[in-house]
Amino acid sequence: MPSYAKVSVPMKRTAFSLAFALVLGVSASAQFSLNGGTFFAKDAAVKTMFGDRPFAFGFGLGAAATKRTKPFGFNVAGLSLEANGNRFQMIGGTYGIEQQYGDVQNLKNVTFFRAGVGIGYYDYNFDDPNILGTARTTGRKFNSLASAEFGYIISKKLAVSAQYIATPKVGGVDFSGVRLTATISF
Repeated sequence: MPSYAKVSVPMKRTAFSLAFALVLGVSASAQFSLNGGTFFAKDAAVKTMFGDRPFAFGFGLGAAATKRTKPFGFNVAGLSLEANGNRFQMIGGTYGIEQQYGDVQNLKNVTFFRAGVGIGYYDYNFDDPNILGTARTTGRKFNSLASAEFGYIISKKLAVSAQYIATPKVGGVDFSGVRLTATISF
C-alpha cells in the first residue's frame, strides 16, 4: 500500500513528496489515503536513532485497494521516520509483479503479493550512531530500492499489509526493514 510522506514534515518536503507521488501514481484513482503502522528495522543503528518500533504514518494519492488486470505494474514505496531530532524519508517507484487472490472483481477479502525494484529519493538528517559525540549525517540523493509486500484487502477502502523495504546503506546505516500498516481511502 502506498506511503508517501510523514505528516509532520516541513511543508517543502511535503509538497515535493505529494508531487512525486502524483507523478508516480498516474494510474491510481483520484482518492486520498492515510496509513499508519510500525517499522521493524534490520539495523540496530536505526533502532538506536528512532526506537525499537517507530510509528510510521503517511498519506498518499490512490486507493487502499486497486484491482490489477495485469501481473506486472508500477507501485509506490516509501518510508518516513522522525524521532529525537533524527529524520529519514524515502519515496520511490518500483516496477514488478503483483498477484491477487479472492473476490478481485469487488475488491473484498482479497489477499495480494507484490514485489518490485526501482529508484527512490532519499532525504535524511541524523546523528551518526557509529560516532560518539554530535556528528550529523545529512544528504539528499536518488538510489536503488526494492520491496516485497503481502497484504489483505478488506474492502475497497481498507487494507492491511506487511512490506519488506530493502534500501542501500544511507550515511553508513541500513534502513531496510519490515513495515506493518493499515491503509484507509477516502
